[in-house]
Amino acid sequence: AGTLPMARRQLLTEEERASVFGVPTERAALARHYTLAPGDLDFLAARRGAANRLGAATWMALLRHPGELQRLVADPALINTAVEELLRYESPLQLNNRRLTAELEIGGQGIPVGTFVTLCIGAANRDPAVFADPDRLDLARKPNNHLAFGQGAHACSGMNVARLEARIAVGRLLARYPHVTAAGDAERDRRVRFRGLRHLPVDLG
Repeated sequence: AGTLPMARRQLLTEEERASVFGVPTERAALARHYTLAPGDLDFLAARRGAANRLGAATWMALLRHPGELQRLVADPALINTAVEELLRYESPLQLNNRRLTAELEIGGQGIPVGTFVTLCIGAANRDPAVFADPDRLDLARKPNNHLAFGQGAHACSGMNVARLEARIAVGRLLARYPHVTAAGDAERDRRVRFRGLRHLPVDLG
């Protein structure tokens, strides 16, 4: 942060930092070192997933569901719920990790405190107990409590930037190329954790 302009380093007062970070005012000076880092990470995190998010979303979801694609073309106001549904349907991050802070039982199997677990976000976002007809793409789906960005204290720091990127990119793509269609088979990235594509042939119409 030492190379950033002074104006950016002084965005928050000590009292504001104390409020934002939930620490006593006398400890807020420490928080100044972390004030900008989360903001910068917002952009880094969002950009890292942008190719996966937009590539997988437009191909695996919109291009394979031309009826829903044309629904969005006809009603651009659906873009907010559409992006949330695309994130649920083809989550760019499929796996995440946590360490248990309390004992947990799943399916009759006890898991002790401290266990490092791998969570499948893709599976959670297709949970029929949470989502009606979870394998159906519905660009107007509400409610849509997906876990593409995680939740709680460890939610993705770049989620708001990521949402904005997706709304702009998908919205403008369809506004300019409303008749876009698939022009061949897509090639998936071989990584398991990230759901992205290596190759995406399209016909812009």
